[in-house]
Amino acid sequence: MEGTYSGKTSTIVSSENQHILDIRVVVLILITRVKLACSWF
Repeated sequence: MEGTYSGKTSTIVSSENQHILDIRVVVLILITRVKLACSWF
């Protein structure tokens, strides 16, 4: 019982970390786009 529970929590943590990574990638893309747009002006 405990083994399965710890396995579930570990998978939840890994999925949350993946979600955070996705957000960071989106933020980086937005920042680079803003910098490119500002460089045109």
